[in-house]
Amino acid sequence: MTTKDIILKGIAWTTGYRVFATFAQFGAMLVLVRIIPPEEYGRAGAMVGVLTMLNVLSCRSFIAQALQLPEGEEPDLTMHWRASFWLQATLFILTNAIASGLWFLPSHRSIAILLHLASLGVLFECPSAMRSAMLQRALDFPRLRILDGISKASAF
Repeated sequence: MTTKDIILKGIAWTTGYRVFATFAQFGAMLVLVRIIPPEEYGRAGAMVGVLTMLNVLSCRSFIAQALQLPEGEEPDLTMHWRASFWLQATLFILTNAIASGLWFLPSHRSIAILLHLASLGVLFECPSAMRSAMLQRALDFPRLRILDGISKASAF
């Protein structure tokens, strides 16, 4: 396949995935709004807000450097793995520290337990981001989007 064909295939797979992800997210929101009481939905939203602030420092921006190297020049994946692991481990500790602090605020105790649980996902971000970058670098968009789709579908 030529580079043009690979790029067009990648655009097609990415577009299909984005449409699927949008509908899946909308469907999940409709189901959750009807099942979960509004105050619980608000707690989950508050927890997601804290995680979003912390994820600004996640390893994804560091791993993106591997995608910027020119063709034929391979990134040092061992270095990326080590740095990403320590970065995510630090965010894991920081997330649990914030959650531990929330235990002392009676109005935020219900968010604290959610943050403790979500901190486990922070650790899984490292291998997920590494594999995603490796698939993008190899221009293996079908596998990348299928794995992302399975990940989205498993959220149901």
